[in-house]
Amino acid sequence: KRLAIARALVTKAPILILDEPTNALDLKHEQWVIETLQRLRRKRTIILVTHRLATAVDCDLIFVMQEGEIVESGTHAELLTQEGLYYRMLGYDPVKSTGLTQKPCIE
Repeated sequence: KRLAIARALVTKAPILILDEPTNALDLKHEQWVIETLQRLRRKRTIILVTHRLATAVDCDLIFVMQEGEIVESGTHAELLTQEGLYYRMLGYDPVKSTGLTQKPCIE
């Protein structure tokens, strides 16, 4: 898996499509992939499919899907203000001073 991700990241393709790129990676390699994607997004279009919401937080545009349909879209901040599915999936509690926490959520 790490080799496939590395190959995708070093290509000169203007568009990268990555499906769960951090799945099955240890924390060290997951962080490396996320940091690399953040650097590359300035130069390329990256379409990232993920169930790990922490991976999506810094994306320019997030599409939230439920039962195969797009039900919300926007930036992380915009989706939080909508207080919809994305907000609930993050387990966001505006009263807590600690900010975001991830909790399992099945809708």
